[in-house]
Amino acid sequence: HQIQAMLIIEPDVCLLRTILKVEIHLQTFLSCISIVHYDLKLLIFSTQLYNEFFIAKTCSNEVFYHECRGGYRGPEPLSEKETSAISKFILKKKKKIKMYITLSSGSKAITFPWGGVKEKVSNYDQLYSISTEAVDDIKKFSGNTFSNGQTTDIIYEPEGGRSDDWVYGVANISLAFTFDLNYYERPPEEIHPTFQEVFVAIKVMVNNIY
Repeated sequence: HQIQAMLIIEPDVCLLRTILKVEIHLQTFLSCISIVHYDLKLLIFSTQLYNEFFIAKTCSNEVFYHECRGGYRGPEPLSEKETSAISKFILKKKKKIKMYITLSSGSKAITFPWGGVKEKVSNYDQLYSISTEAVDDIKKFSGNTFSNGQTTDIIYEPEGGRSDDWVYGVANISLAFTFDLNYYERPPEEIHPTFQEVFVAIKVMVNNIY
């Protein structure tokens, strides 16, 4: 199978104001968190890109309007250049895309739609089986335990607007997953082993394309 990867690094930005300067600390590990726009008054508007893929089935409009809350998804669906470009690419290539896997971090889990409702997708058993194989192989490879299942079964509260929901519900790509890596900040020596786990799992998942 041909694997096409689009790498987007969204820095987790923390603004710390001192007497004479502002220090911007960038998260050192790959994560899908936010792009931050700020002005001279240090008003922060953070757009959480991986939650910007609006699909009516799993999102309510109200979350788009809270600019200062965590998880703000922007003024409208796909408002950022990155998400707009990705969505256009996926829709253009959707007949050729057999599986979609997006990388995030924080939960140690492989999840799949839906993220905003408890309703199960029609191929739930297939997605659960593929993700189970993947987490089992991670366990064999590194000893690390990852969870797997529908997003609403793994995440403690409904999380609509995820890109795998959009890919599944709008682009009609039936094999759509979010791969949440180990926790946000990793020491340098753990980055390589973490991505070894990723590719062990992805190899298993891709072998289930038919």
